[in-house]
Amino acid sequence: MKCFKSDCIIFYTLFLSDKEMQDQANSENLRDFLEAKICVVLNLPKEHEYFLHYTLSDSGTAYHCVLLDKETLKDYTSSAEEFLSHPCFLCAQFVREGYVLIKDGNLNWVFVGFKEQNIVDFYALENLGEVRKKLETLGLNAFWLWEVGDLTCHEREILKDMESKFSRHHIAQTLENMELLESYNFNPLEKSLPFLQTRTGGAFKCLVAGVALGIALGAVFILVGLLKQRENTGLQLQISTLQSELERLSENRTQAQNELIGLQEKLESLWSVYHSNAESLKDFGEADFQVAQLILTLNPHLEKFNVKIAYFGVEQESFALLLFGVNALKVLEAVEKESLGEIQTMGAYGEFVWSAIKGNKNGNS
Repeated sequence: MKCFKSDCIIFYTLFLSDKEMQDQANSENLRDFLEAKICVVLNLPKEHEYFLHYTLSDSGTAYHCVLLDKETLKDYTSSAEEFLSHPCFLCAQFVREGYVLIKDGNLNWVFVGFKEQNIVDFYALENLGEVRKKLETLGLNAFWLWEVGDLTCHEREILKDMESKFSRHHIAQTLENMELLESYNFNPLEKSLPFLQTRTGGAFKCLVAGVALGIALGAVFILVGLLKQRENTGLQLQISTLQSELERLSENRTQAQNELIGLQEKLESLWSVYHSNAESLKDFGEADFQVAQLILTLNPHLEKFNVKIAYFGVEQESFALLLFGVNALKVLEAVEKESLGEIQTMGAYGEFVWSAIKGNKNGNS
């Protein structure tokens, strides 16, 4: 830590009019207003930059202001990392209210008044002998003492002489043990900003963020593409399966249509035979009773095997049968087994069995 001289500190209690107090009560520019006002009153350079600490007085009509010219402070430091201050600001950590007599590191005496840890009074003393007069003028009977710099024998005698009239409290802390609060660091040199806080660093940060965002978006697009590709593969597989099923159904339909055409042709042929038989049955009374005997003999076999006669046709020496049922062939086996006739032709169409049977001339049944 480095300490500047007390003559760098400008203390002024700035009284304002009622209108000024009202206008500045909630103003965000109060600091600038007070700094400009003090520069006008004390004829300070307006173009300089200043550190300003201020607090409202108990009366509410004035501000206690501590002003420090940054140009003056630049002679005390060569590094922006150094902590530059004065003991009168640091002792506010342990003196909340009262007056403190300080001998700083530059062997200068200051007499500082505090109210709620804010500086409300400040005197730069030419010598320690002036402090008695200040105590009497202010009507004080006690004060704090902090010797940052070493006391001379003469100064110790003056302080000892003052003990008979004024109560003295001693501050034992050293600057090495103080907490260096950044709010009391008055180093005027600007610290170099971290690279990322500079304009170039900001541009680099934006570039990195853009690249990272581009990579992230690219990864998202790739992932979405893979998911879509997987979905498309699944859809293509479903389409292929449906096409195969459609082809199979088309083949079955074609086969069924062919079978249906064959059955229609057979039905037309049967209808032709039926009409022919219908004509011949008109004179059935004169025909041979062999047919009736055949049907009578077949009837037990039809019931046994659950077979129906779908069509029955009679020609000169033969007759035709269209049997319907799973066991239709067994009925025809019974026809041959019992010598009811000779089966000349036979064809199966699902559960339909077509047969042409030549009659037995002997009339056996």
